[in-house]
Amino acid sequence: MRKDKKRRFTLSGLMGMAALSFVILISWPVPGLADDVDVSCYVNGNYIDDVDVFDLSRAAQACNNMFSGCNVQCIGCYQDFDYDENVCVDENGRTFVQ
Repeated sequence: MRKDKKRRFTLSGLMGMAALSFVILISWPVPGLADDVDVSCYVNGNYIDDVDVFDLSRAAQACNNMFSGCNVQCIGCYQDFDYDENVCVDENGRTFVQ
């Protein structure tokens, strides 16, 4: 009888762990499925092109990585609807309104 209790506890414990694992798995952010933001890249005030980023603090890094003409001088700008203006990010992650 004691074996039955142990087996039931183990089985219910395994089912609980499986359910928890499933919940974690479906809630985990997957790159490519998360919301991305269209960022415009500028070097010395001149527009280059757009890139999609998932982390706005890395907007300039994405621009600099994508376009070799930037020479680590690109900034990435996106439309912030709270400010109704473009917010830009430099290579160091600092933001400013343009």
